[in-house]
Amino acid sequence: MRVRADSWRYLLLLGALGCERSEPPPPSGAGPDENIGRSDSVATARPEPPATQPAASRPGTALAGPPQQGVAREPPASPSSAADDSRGADGPRCRVMSVSGKAARAGAPLRAGDTLDQQLPVELGEASTLHLVHTASARQWTLRGPARLFACDRGAEEIVLALGSLRTEPGSGVRPGAEVWVGTPYGSLRYSDARAEIGVTPEALSVRVSSGEVWFTPLVAEPLAERALASGTTTFPARTHRLAYDAARERCEHSASAADSLAIALLEPSQRTLGERAREHVRARQTAHASCSGALAVLLAGDPGASSGTLDDAARAGYAELARFDRLWRDVPARAAARRP
Repeated sequence: MRVRADSWRYLLLLGALGCERSEPPPPSGAGPDENIGRSDSVATARPEPPATQPAASRPGTALAGPPQQGVAREPPASPSSAADDSRGADGPRCRVMSVSGKAARAGAPLRAGDTLDQQLPVELGEASTLHLVHTASARQWTLRGPARLFACDRGAEEIVLALGSLRTEPGSGVRPGAEVWVGTPYGSLRYSDARAEIGVTPEALSVRVSSGEVWFTPLVAEPLAERALASGTTTFPARTHRLAYDAARERCEHSASAADSLAIALLEPSQRTLGERAREHVRARQTAHASCSGALAVLLAGDPGASSGTLDDAARAGYAELARFDRLWRDVPARAAARRP
């Protein structure tokens, strides 16, 4: 009996050794991801794509995610463009389906089949048209020149329209909770499924809604207040609805800081209910999104190097500053206690 027991132990030991050896060795250089965070600019690419932002999706309707204790935000990088190499060839972006007339991106010709996913200015000549399709959602937009815009920065369903006309295509890409944002120098618009035509000129913003719901947050409102646009055409003249860049930038900074403070408060003990604080945080994120997208459109409209793709020092500093504010309201913060030195 003693020999039989020893034999069983021996066989079990051999089986255990065999299982250990059957496991493949870990790949060389494997280790924990040390680059926690997300960049809204390009100078230093970071690994997390926009589609998996921990704070929320691009439209700003989700809540902050779980806390990352002891992890502070990374310093923002230069926003001269917003490429994120970690998306890979199959990451979300916008594809140029057709183009007529004169179209350029950062001074280089734009052709059918090209993709857009960086903060690089697109310029359309007089009477030129550009038809875009989002590669992940199949959203569609048609733009008409003269126009100046950013399209699908970091793969988002978002257009920053400093000048020109935009026609939305209803039905395409519609899904629960997903929204398109359009930033203009007069304020920001958002919609889930709508047929609308948006026109931006130095004199006015005009929005013609044929079907669906379009929401508008004007930059000049105090406090920033969103309103639904009724069917028909609504016009917002520059005299009463357009801000200078310094004022727009200040609103972006203020609203982004407010959203950041509320995100931190979500992770801390409170006498208020989590649902109440969460609703307040969602509203603050939407306000920050609207004001910062509008401020970016104001800056793009006045950027003298947008047509050639060259940035002067003032424009470069402005884009970097807005990228920092944008990151402030988007990122998942560490607990306040972890931020203290």
